[in-house]
Amino acid sequence: MAELTERELSAVRALNPEYRAFFFRNHAQDGVYILVNAEGPYLIEDTEPDEEGRLSTVLPVWCDARLAEGYAQLVPDLGLRAQRIEAGAFGREWVPMLREQGALLGLMPLSPEDEMEVDDPTPF
Repeated sequence: MAELTERELSAVRALNPEYRAFFFRNHAQDGVYILVNAEGPYLIEDTEPDEEGRLSTVLPVWCDARLAEGYAQLVPDLGLRAQRIEAGAFGREWVPMLREQGALLGLMPLSPEDEMEVDDPTPF
């Protein structure tokens, strides 16, 4: 996985959610980063139903550890750290589990208050 330059990282932080999602899809072919703590993977649970009345569970994912770590620093009380998942393992193990649980992927949120694109779990 090629590491982003500081210039690329700064540019990604300035993108809107739709463009960050596009960037993610083009840079996550080798693997993704998630946040974990002692309790397991960090998941975001909806508190309000969508227009169809559903509540969703979202696994945030990033293509660069520094973006994931930046998010984790904004919620220090959760004890989160970035963990890399190889693309093959993500496709074989995580995607089926997430689909079974009805969970979605949150593509590169920058903060807990940030808007993000969500997508069905698919291999990259």
